[in-house]
Amino acid sequence: MTFIANATGGEVLGNFVRRDALDVTARQEDPAEVSPIAAILGFDHRVTATFRLANRATEEARDEATRLPQPLL
Repeated sequence: MTFIANATGGEVLGNFVRRDALDVTARQEDPAEVSPIAAILGFDHRVTATFRLANRATEEARDEATRLPQPLL
């Protein structure tokens, strides 16, 4: 959860991360249940994260949560 919080700029709240209008849950994958597609695409599937927009947020906050981050130069 700390990794997800750092990646999103959010705060760990129990078993999920919250950042403004965005809630993120994550779970570690059981290696026996990982889709073979991950290996075909060249990465190890270790964690699945689910991103949800919070309906409690303002429209502006939801818009901000759905913007793509700008690349770091």
